[in-house]
Amino acid sequence: MGRIFRVRPIVFNTMKKALLGLFLVFPVLAFSQNWQQVGSIGFSFQTRNLFVDSTLNLLYCTGGGFSYADSIPVNGCAQSNGISWDSIPIVNPHGAGSILRYNSKLCFSTFSHILTWDGMELDTIGKCTPGAISFMSVFNGELYALGSFDSMNGISASRIAKYDGNVWSALDTTHWGTGTVMACAALFQGDIYVGGNMVRYDGSMNRLARWDGSQWNVVGNDALAGGLGGIGCMAVYNNDLWIGGLFFQSMGNPYDGIARWDGTQWLDPGGGIDFPGQPAALEVYNNELWMFGGFTTVIGIPACVARWNGTDWCTVGDTFYPSGVSDAAVYNNELYICGGFRSINGDTVNFISKWVGGNYSDSCGNTTGVEEPTRAILPLVYPNPASDIVTFQFSGSPESRSIIIYDQLGKEVWREETNESSMIISLQEFAEGIYFYSIINEAGQSTTGKFIVAR
Repeated sequence: MGRIFRVRPIVFNTMKKALLGLFLVFPVLAFSQNWQQVGSIGFSFQTRNLFVDSTLNLLYCTGGGFSYADSIPVNGCAQSNGISWDSIPIVNPHGAGSILRYNSKLCFSTFSHILTWDGMELDTIGKCTPGAISFMSVFNGELYALGSFDSMNGISASRIAKYDGNVWSALDTTHWGTGTVMACAALFQGDIYVGGNMVRYDGSMNRLARWDGSQWNVVGNDALAGGLGGIGCMAVYNNDLWIGGLFFQSMGNPYDGIARWDGTQWLDPGGGIDFPGQPAALEVYNNELWMFGGFTTVIGIPACVARWNGTDWCTVGDTFYPSGVSDAAVYNNELYICGGFRSINGDTVNFISKWVGGNYSDSCGNTTGVEEPTRAILPLVYPNPASDIVTFQFSGSPESRSIIIYDQLGKEVWREETNESSMIISLQEFAEGIYFYSIINEAGQSTTGKFIVAR
């Protein structure tokens, strides 16, 4: 592995930020809006990817080349604890592409490189040629990289390669057509399904293929071949694999823009998406399948987002301006989206937003009730950096809460439950470095942050 550089630790919760957070403990939300702005992301570029790090309970936003987050300079890659945004080091000035956690480290793709971040240093573990990396995922303990490349770390691997923590390898010797891209993947019924605009050398497996661990297989007798323009997203919901992309029933495909596979046959997905739009993200939220993208109608009804309740598509909103949603994620039981939009349903929101519902009635006649704002439990953490002790100071009424501290690799190193308004923690046994904390109250609400031990 090639070491790129060492960076200085970045303080996430300075005293200034913590004091500011105290004024945000009881936020006033405009519940007449269906979508709420999440911090300030910009300057003039869209956001492309969201990732929820369950280990540290952080939300990452990457890609698109945005230059700041909450007035903090960033290089197209930012992290949030649900209250404020902060920067993290990244070498690509246009930000990371795909992002996930693998072997206790954050893993980024930056066009042709794959990097890992342990909280202190960036390492490179992979480099593809001649194309780019478009998607990463972890299946069965191995890291899979997909894209338009022909090799990974000098190993011949057409459009897809896997990493076992030590070395890269190809799945097999299959050659996918020149200029094609693998864009998404999902684990379904024990097999890996891969989608994109790729076509195998023998003309089969157009845009969709199934890897059973030893060889590639067609899906549905190659039923999606021919008119399929490309697959951009997948999700498993209620024991079916849902697939979104640029394909049309008029060209011999089962439906328009959305398909549903049960492992044996294509099922009715409840209608389609009108040309020219296509889904860019599928996300399961509140036991429903939500669909986002750049489309303008669903089942003939004006819509830019829809949710499948198990029987019908219910349209939720009809305007993303000027462009659509590129990704979605569920963080702390809330639905977040990102993309190139600046307004939704007439609500002014820029590039990243979360669903708050308001009093919205969808096309199925369901009304979203007014939601109560979630009370934040952001503490004042000082001093930061700290040397001998660190104090967690809480405001509001006394209540029982758990304080959990992790090291930079995500390993739990300290835990205690308290109902006091402050907690002083000795750092005598803590080595120098960055530590992350998670605080969970009686209602199960949580917040996260970090502090530095420096001597």
